[in-house]
Amino acid sequence: MLRQEFRNLVYPLTEKEKYYKAHPQSARDVSLTFSNSVDINENTDIYTLSASMESRLHTVSGHHAIFYDGQPINLDMLKLPIFCCKQTRFSTVPLHRRTFIEMKYIYSGNCTAILNGQRVSMSAGDFLVLEQGSVHQILPAGENDLIFNIQMYRPYFSEYFVQRFESAGPIASFLAEAIDDSTKQENYCLFKNRSDDEHDIRFLIETMLCEYLDPSSCYETIIESTMLLLFGKLIQRYRLNLEDESHQNNKSYITEVVDYIKEHCTEALSLEATANLFNYNSDYLSRMLKKSVNQSYQQLLTSFRLQHAADELIHTTKPIYEIAQDSGFSNLNFFYKKFNEAFGVSPSTFRENEGIH
Repeated sequence: MLRQEFRNLVYPLTEKEKYYKAHPQSARDVSLTFSNSVDINENTDIYTLSASMESRLHTVSGHHAIFYDGQPINLDMLKLPIFCCKQTRFSTVPLHRRTFIEMKYIYSGNCTAILNGQRVSMSAGDFLVLEQGSVHQILPAGENDLIFNIQMYRPYFSEYFVQRFESAGPIASFLAEAIDDSTKQENYCLFKNRSDDEHDIRFLIETMLCEYLDPSSCYETIIESTMLLLFGKLIQRYRLNLEDESHQNNKSYITEVVDYIKEHCTEALSLEATANLFNYNSDYLSRMLKKSVNQSYQQLLTSFRLQHAADELIHTTKPIYEIAQDSGFSNLNFFYKKFNEAFGVSPSTFRENEGIH
């Protein structure tokens, strides 16, 4: 499917959307149909929708899944761990939660969501990631408001995306863990649109959905690879937005501090000395690091030192005690304890599994 064909397909109102637009009460009655297909918590009136239920709700005569009303997709798409659909405009869906990860891309127009009881406004180019179990509601979309939903199981999301970005730096790791952490209070991540990456993300979304609606012989590889690129772009967006926020407040980029700690992690660093170097108050720097990468200064320093030690274990035959010292650890017992916590095995076992053979 060509991109222009895709755009011509998704913009016009479907018959159901035309009906909902003309009959607002019927749009509100969607919640009644919804309630017959999901589990309901009688104490909170919050609906729970699982991925299997989602598939049933998007099945036509047991033969096709639908991308939206009147637009069937190939049954092979249901075999994928990724499910895509277009938000039905003018319809009302009650407050609900899902048992899988859900992403919402605002393709055009605007969108208002209820997240944790708060109204959150979004516009074209924004990307919302809702954690499994996140209680939310999307208010009725207007005629020019196109919203695409991408859903996947948590285990697949964790294995295919989160683990692949663990080595991309502390900010990437924090972002991945924040999305994947079921204990996170916000239960969602909102990536506000940026003019310098808007085209790239829109291009990736269109690439994936064109393949989803009109699959080629390599559709599975193309869709999963595109999702991987998309997640990488979101990590870049998060980092750039963080830098812009710091810059707007006339502060040095926090990423410069993180990069400095990484580059000099094997040296005798301290929070106070690093703060002085960047003209920060040490308490302020500590708070900014916690906010940006969800780690204290010492935790961040230790994580970089452990990664340095792991690289040495893999690529050299130096004794473990020497590697510990070269990586900035003066206490060997502390090194063994932290290494085991981080990698789940002792340094010697790690070397046997990953090192030079």
